[in-house]
Amino acid sequence: MTPRDAIPGMERSLSNGDNDDQKVHTSPTQLQATLNVIPAYAWYASSCGGLIFVNKRTADYLGLPEDHPLRFGIDTNSLWDAHIPFLHPDDHDETRKVWSTCLRTGEAGEVSFRARDVHGGYRWFLSRAEPLRASDGTILQWVGVNLEIEELKSSEQGLRESEITLREIIETIPALAWRARPDGHIDYVNRRLLDYLGSPLEEIIGWGWMDKVHPDDIAFKVQTWLSNLEVTTSHTSNCRFQGADGAYRWFNVRGEPLRDAEGRVQNWYGVLIDVDDQKKAEEASRESELRLRKIIDTMPSMLWSAAPGGEPTLLNQRVLDYSGLRLENFLKLGWEAFIHPEDFPETARAFSYAIQTGESYETVHRLRRADGQYRWHHARGEPLRDSQQHIIQWYGLAVDIEDAKTAENELRATQARLARATQAATIAELSASIAHEINQPLAGIVASAQTCRSWLCGDSPNLPRAQAAIERIIRDGNAAADIIKHIRALFKQTAPTKASLNINAVIEEVGRLSQDELNRRGISIELELTRALPPVPIDRIQIQQVLINLIRNGVEAMECAEAAAKRLIIRSQCTDDYIIVEVQDHGSGLAQPEKIFEPFYSTKPEGLGVGLAISRSIVQAHNGTLRVRDNQPKGTVFSLSLPLRESGNDSRV
Repeated sequence: MTPRDAIPGMERSLSNGDNDDQKVHTSPTQLQATLNVIPAYAWYASSCGGLIFVNKRTADYLGLPEDHPLRFGIDTNSLWDAHIPFLHPDDHDETRKVWSTCLRTGEAGEVSFRARDVHGGYRWFLSRAEPLRASDGTILQWVGVNLEIEELKSSEQGLRESEITLREIIETIPALAWRARPDGHIDYVNRRLLDYLGSPLEEIIGWGWMDKVHPDDIAFKVQTWLSNLEVTTSHTSNCRFQGADGAYRWFNVRGEPLRDAEGRVQNWYGVLIDVDDQKKAEEASRESELRLRKIIDTMPSMLWSAAPGGEPTLLNQRVLDYSGLRLENFLKLGWEAFIHPEDFPETARAFSYAIQTGESYETVHRLRRADGQYRWHHARGEPLRDSQQHIIQWYGLAVDIEDAKTAENELRATQARLARATQAATIAELSASIAHEINQPLAGIVASAQTCRSWLCGDSPNLPRAQAAIERIIRDGNAAADIIKHIRALFKQTAPTKASLNINAVIEEVGRLSQDELNRRGISIELELTRALPPVPIDRIQIQQVLINLIRNGVEAMECAEAAAKRLIIRSQCTDDYIIVEVQDHGSGLAQPEKIFEPFYSTKPEGLGVGLAISRSIVQAHNGTLRVRDNQPKGTVFSLSLPLRESGNDSRV
């Protein structure tokens, strides 16, 4: 609204040709009355700038007395400077400058200043002035309106302070910040970003920042930026920017659009987050992982890892190449197709036990190669635990021991042949020794017997001489008996050294000692042991010898049996007075079980027939019994009974 519009009738008063000047000057009451009722701070001044009148609202604000000339429009030829004291000292110069320009040019103008109120306080006003002209264009008066803008100024001041605070924050945050127009034109970057780039703002704004992007990243960066501008979505990308030192560092560039109420993008705001150290760490981690993977894949053994529940999580390349399978095959019970059928139950049992208890896993089994051949491997597994001792992963190795197994079997076979040769040589040597020792008394006996016959067969028997020959026969017979007794004394043993032992532990140890021999012959051993048995007084070594001998007999009895029947079962149980151990085989059985414990009786062509005889002697020395019976439908069961309490009468073996 202009002063001309705010004063009713003023336009009509100035539009009547030659009488314009007179009407303006001859109707001040009407003009003043009009200005006094408008809801604004109004005034008018002379053509030369002297203030003539202020309306009541203005006079009351300034605290002018009721009789002050400005309330009545009395021209005191006062100049503007006379009323400068009403203005804030900081606003004098700007207000005078604008008012002087209006008087010089005759053009309307406006200025903001603070005016002092009746209480001495200052408030902001926007003052607008327009000239009232005669028909010939001569300025008759200046009419003005002052609009209070205190709240607007306070808001502007708060906005400026907020902007300053925000700028200070943006300049001091530990990040590289930027702003762009809706079309992607960069129009602001903070000081940190300029300091990093080492370039002035004018070289960076717009699209100048592209000169700082690594050549290998520029195409991707620009394409990503333009794509996000087109769809107005959040922007994120990783690229390298060149710093002031010429080196490139990786940054994660993020941008978010600021939208108006209609959803239109007003500006883009974003930051550059330095991720160079993270990138280098990731690269180092990848290189380390690659090196570790190469080490794992080139190890001269098969390596695997499994989840806490036993599911495979990793197999090195050697496992895959050896088996011809993939990891997904093992996830679908591929282990069963990988392990020899005869070894799978024991392997599964051992692995399941390790998973359930968290104890180390170890077994020996045959693994199927891609060409169908099986080779022996020694497998071990250990759990990896966290700080709370929870298992987070299993790691294991399977080492090829086929050559060692072959060498071990050959060595065992050689040892067996050597032992048999030694036994034969020992028996031959013993036989020669016995023959040599008793040859002389036997020869004497023969000679004396012939002499005695001669003395008795003559025409006149010589009884005294015949009796003397008989005495020599008796003497030489006793000498031969003494020689035999002396030889037997060489084999005589002392009483067993007994200790109270758990028979199950002895059986399990024997099973372990015999496992290789059983595996070599394709025989499985099954232990059916009654738990919580009382201890029994035995000589551990001697009872182990008995059990090993019984196991060996069972193994040899099943030599020609079918694969499905090659099972050796060892049981333990307890009665009121005895611990009973049974060794059951599924072999050919015994034709004459009553003779099996006789010395030098053997059902095998190469057997010496002393093993079971010695075994029974050992058991008898423990005051126990060793019996044999048929197993149904085929095979043999040896039953060993050992007393739970000492009798006090130790036998000699």
